[in-house]
Amino acid sequence: LLVCLVRFVRSCLWLRSQREREKAVPDELNRMAEKICDELGLRCPPPIRVIAGVTMPLVTGVIHPRVLVPEDFPGWSVQEQEATLWHELMHIRRRDTVGHAMSKLMRFLFWFHPATFLLDRRLRESREWATDRQVVLWDGDGDGGLDPKEYAESLLNVVARLGASATRPHVSYGSAIAMSA
Repeated sequence: LLVCLVRFVRSCLWLRSQREREKAVPDELNRMAEKICDELGLRCPPPIRVIAGVTMPLVTGVIHPRVLVPEDFPGWSVQEQEATLWHELMHIRRRDTVGHAMSKLMRFLFWFHPATFLLDRRLRESREWATDRQVVLWDGDGDGGLDPKEYAESLLNVVARLGASATRPHVSYGSAIAMSA
């Protein structure tokens, strides 16, 4: 119980401490995100911030979500940036941060039951699979989502970059693999 609480508080404090160090992404990435948000029907594009210490793009914040990307994100190929933004913004559209928070709360409350850890992991993987499926099958205005082959290739490149990173990731490799499948 104490370990779960300490890990949760530590990650929250780390994210809060990084707020002063966050940098805005270049304007062309904001325009790309706005275009994707329009396509997804998100009224207000979330802030997209470059942050040191993040090895993989992620969404944080239940009430006011924001997308955090690694420092080298602006240097990624346009295809990788677009696939990543589609993926992260689809998490926001699906309100996955709420599901993630609920899963962590259940893990905290039922820490003594071994199934909670397995369930938490399966829910995380399911959210990733469902997000990828929706990105590829998206049909918001008559045309499909991203090309499945290009999307998978982009996510595999992101996963490969994660494996090559010198620091340990804040997400499990299982989640990264789920994103690429």
